Amino acid sequence: LLRIRLEDGGRRAIRALEGRSDVRAFARRVRSEGLISSPRSNAGVRVVGVDPPAEARVSTLEETVVRGAFLDGERRRVLVGEELARRLHVDVGSKVVVSVQDLAGDLTGEAFRVGGIYRSALGELERTTIFVRLSESQRLFGLGEGISELVVVAREPADIAPLRRFLQRALGE
Repeated sequence: LLRIRLEDGGRRAIRALEGRSDVRAFARRVRSEGLISSPRSNAGVRVVGVDPPAEARVSTLEETVVRGAFLDGERRRVLVGEELARRLHVDVGSKVVVSVQDLAGDLTGEAFRVGGIYRSALGELERTTIFVRLSESQRLFGLGEGISELVVVAREPADIAPLRRFLQRALGE
């Protein structure tokens, strides 16, 4: 089930975070469930839409790519885990279809090419999670500018709780 938490694309939260000394980085994401299909197999997956430059500041995802590229400038590229790629019998350049239920409740899907394959120490992530560009996930799910989460990295562990309270107040939650 897709739940939009930040319908404005996180702009209000980002404005509140900009310039704060206790924030190291932040990145907008869309996260929901879907189905990825190849000519030989299919699998239920978590679909995560990311903005590659921002994601590189909040996670090590780019460093896990073992073949292909990390969502480079090419349109309709998907990053899949190595175990999932084996299950689907796909490699870099293979065509897949990603199907989801959009915000209106309609089933929709788009064809993508596997742009990269990643390896993770977390086997569950590698088997069940695919990554696409943020803008493509927003279109696929019919979100407009909406996002489902804003990942915030605090400078220090001690900054996390005060930062959480600040954001809850700033966003009226």
